[in-house]
Amino acid sequence: MYFSKSVSFLFAILVLSKCASSSPSSLISAACSNTGIDNFDVESCIDILESDNKTSPAKNFRDLSVGIMEAGIANATLTRAYLVKKSSEGGSNNSTGVFRQCKLAYDNVIVNVEIALSDLKVDPPTATYDLGLAANDSMQPCIAAVRRGNVTDGIVLTGNKSVLIYLNSAVAAVDRIK
Repeated sequence: MYFSKSVSFLFAILVLSKCASSSPSSLISAACSNTGIDNFDVESCIDILESDNKTSPAKNFRDLSVGIMEAGIANATLTRAYLVKKSSEGGSNNSTGVFRQCKLAYDNVIVNVEIALSDLKVDPPTATYDLGLAANDSMQPCIAAVRRGNVTDGIVLTGNKSVLIYLNSAVAAVDRIK
């Protein structure tokens, strides 16, 4: 009970809190505004990245990319832990199966982003590819399972939205490294 409240609180803070500054940093704004994704939630992206101490102090797109990926790993790790807990609790076979599917997706996302972080040092285009794998091949089975199963768990839904914000804004930031 305490764990799920803590995770819920953390996600609420990440999504709803705003940085004290009145305008978004130009780096964060550029990363959030240029994902190329239809209906991308730019406002939530800016809120999340400005409120995170890994991303808000970035001075260039390389630093921002690293910060977004590190914050994304931390966020995905919390959601993954919640999914492990939920899948072990039982419940309906449908929701347990969805939680297990999503746990596997988050395992893959975390690995893909860790590889992207490593690739960023030597080959940013490969890092972009790794992040694309995480957002598409790794994450989409979870998103599809949640939809199919009509799962309404707020932590899972917020976790999925957040991880896609981190992944897609990281791609946009990496693409701007010169």
